[in-house]
Formats: sequence, C-alpha cells, structure tokens
Amino acid sequence: MVYDMQKYLSLLLVLAIGLLSLSCNSKKQQEKIASLTQTLDSLQQITQQQDSSRAILDAYVETIALTLDSIKINEQILTVQVDERGRRLKKSEIERNLEALADVIKRQRERIEELETTLMTHGIDSSSHYRMIIAHLYAELDEKNQRIAELERSLQGQTRTIAHLNSRVSSLESDMDALSAHAREQAETIALQTDILNAQNEQLNIGYLFIGSRKELQNAGILSKNIFNGSKIMTSNLNFSKFAQIDIREFSEIVCQSKHPKVLSSHPAHSYSIDKSGDGNSTLTIKDPGAFWSLSNYLIIQL
Repeated sequence: MVYDMQKYLSLLLVLAIGLLSLSCNSKKQQEKIASLTQTLDSLQQITQQQDSSRAILDAYVETIALTLDSIKINEQILTVQVDERGRRLKKSEIERNLEALADVIKRQRERIEELETTLMTHGIDSSSHYRMIIAHLYAELDEKNQRIAELERSLQGQTRTIAHLNSRVSSLESDMDALSAHAREQAETIALQTDILNAQNEQLNIGYLFIGSRKELQNAGILSKNIFNGSKIMTSNLNFSKFAQIDIREFSEIVCQSKHPKVLSSHPAHSYSIDKSGDGNSTLTIKDPGAFWSLSNYLIIQL
C-alpha cells in the first residue's frame, strides 16, 4: 500500500513539474520546480530501494517454498519407508534420513528468522502479506517437526518390536535345537530298539529241520542207539549245528522221500498233514503254523 502511494505521488509530482514548466519561467517558479524535482528524485530512490527489498524478500520466500516441497517429498519417502526405486529402507537409513530432515527444517527456520530481520531492516510493516507468509511457513515447519517426532517414536516402537521378535526367535531356535537333539536321541534309541526287536524276531522265527533214517538220526545224536528207548528223542543233547536252519514264517511244506515218514518232534496233530504221492514220496504240509511251532521250534522227521 505504501509502495503504491509513493508511485502515485511520484506521478503527481511529474505532472506538477511539467505544468509549472509550461506556465512560466520566473525565478520563484523555477525554485518550486527544483524542489519538486528533488522530491521526485527522493521518491524514485525510495521506490528503487523498495523494489530491491521486494526482490530480496521474493527470493527468500521462493527458496523456502522450494525447500518445503523437498521436505514434503522426503517425508513421504520416510512414511512408506522405501526409496525412489522402491527398495525398502533399512532402519539405519531411516534414522539418517530423519536426522537429515530435522537438520533441513532447522536451517529453514533460521532462514525465516533472517527473513523477519530483513523485513524490519527495510521497514516493512507487520500488516504486509510477507508477515502472513512467514506465519504460514512457521506453521509448516512446526507440523514437519511434529511429523518427525511421530516417525521417530514409530521407529523406536519398531525397534523394540524387532528386538522382542529377535529374542523370541532366538528362544525358539534354542527350543528347536533342543527338540532336534532330543528327536535325534529318540530316533537313535528307536533304531536300536528296532534292530534288537528285528534280531529277536529273527531269532524267534528260526526253526531247525532234520530229516533222515533211523540210523542217521542215531548218528547225529538225535535218537538213542539203545533199543529200549525206541524212537525217543534225546532232547537234552540235541546239537542244532547238525540241523538245517529254516525260517518258520516261510516254511510251509516239505517233500519226504518215504511212503511212511514219521514226525518225531512234538507238534499238534491237527496243525499238519502228511499226504502220499504216487511216486513213493510223501509231502508234509503245515496247515496251522502258529499251532505247529507252539510246542517246539525244531522238526525231526524219520524216513
């Protein structure tokens, strides 16, 4: 407003000087013209100074506005926590960006203070639009400082959460290691027990077979040579190394080269059968393996 009034007065002075110059050339009027000319020069000088001040202030405001735009961009990056290429920022990078952003805001506040000093130096009153711009800039900076504080609190919360999760993961890893060690021990124990059970099962399913004539049975120490003992098996002196070893789970029948073979070992009569064939041989068939081997694990057949 002051600036426009000065321009208006300058214009009036120029018109006044022109009119006086045209009306007369007396000494008194020439002095008035000289006074008006001097006043015009002063007004022009003030106008030039104000133009210079206005240019300086406009440059300040433009610089601060550009910086605020840059702050807003950095704030958006921090909010989504990724860089311009979409790569997720590390915690250390976020902390550095927060520090850099806070430093930029601090420098901008210093520039605004310089702008206020410039206003006072050039005598611009507090009602000018520059004062309103400065108030707006201060409000913007305060808002950014609050946002930085929120981001820092959020980052600290994330740090505590990550620390808790890391501790939990470490605890779970320890538990997993302990469980894995226990599982390995159990697996080794089960494997050992399985081997023992398999060995025992194999042993339990081992049977012994001896087929021969009466003389062969006597020579093997299975039957006594004493005629009074008849076909009695010498169970207390059996030497199983002279027997054929069989797997009773797979042994189901055997062909005997005799028309009348005799089963001398103890087996339930209903658990087996002996069938004659036309070639003079006989076939012993085990019908009930469980019952057949329940009384003895050896089979002795006399031909």
